[in-house]
Amino acid sequence: MIESDNILYLELEDVLLLYAVRFECSQAEAGDQLLRPDLLESALERPLQYAYYDSTDIALQAAALAHGIAENGVFCLTPQNGAFELI
Repeated sequence: MIESDNILYLELEDVLLLYAVRFECSQAEAGDQLLRPDLLESALERPLQYAYYDSTDIALQAAALAHGIAENGVFCLTPQNGAFELI
C-alpha cells in the first residue's frame, strides 16, 4: 500500500489479495482471473491523481477508484459486482 496524507492507497498486490480472500482462492488464482493488469493499475492510480492534482476528498477518490475498476472490467469473474465488493 502507498500512504499519503494518512490515507492508504491500494496497489495491485493488495487488490489481488482482497480478491483471493473474497472468492476463496489463492493470490496466484486471483492473478489468473485478471484480464488486464495495466487497466487495474491505471484504476488504482486514479485516486492518487485526484488527490495530488485536484485536492479532492476521500469520497471522490473512492468513487474514482470504484468507477475505474468497474469501467475497465479487469477481472473475468464478476467484473462489475466484484469491483464494488472489493471497495
